[in-house]
Amino acid sequence: MCIALPGVDSTAALLLDLARRELGDNALKTFAFRGISPAICGEMLHLVLRSMNGDLELGAFARMVATS
Repeated sequence: MCIALPGVDSTAALLLDLARRELGDNALKTFAFRGISPAICGEMLHLVLRSMNGDLELGAFARMVATS
């Protein structure tokens, strides 16, 4: 089952929302996004945030969900 989220148009928007929830409003000075592969309906999307040398790195990783 795919769920449509009102107001969420892309993986980048989900990552920005993760940063906002974890760091607060207006915490990011810059944001760059590079999509490597699409998020596919039926795949679980994992959003992660980590700190590297004072910078933050956000990522989205898909994992196929087994169906029965």
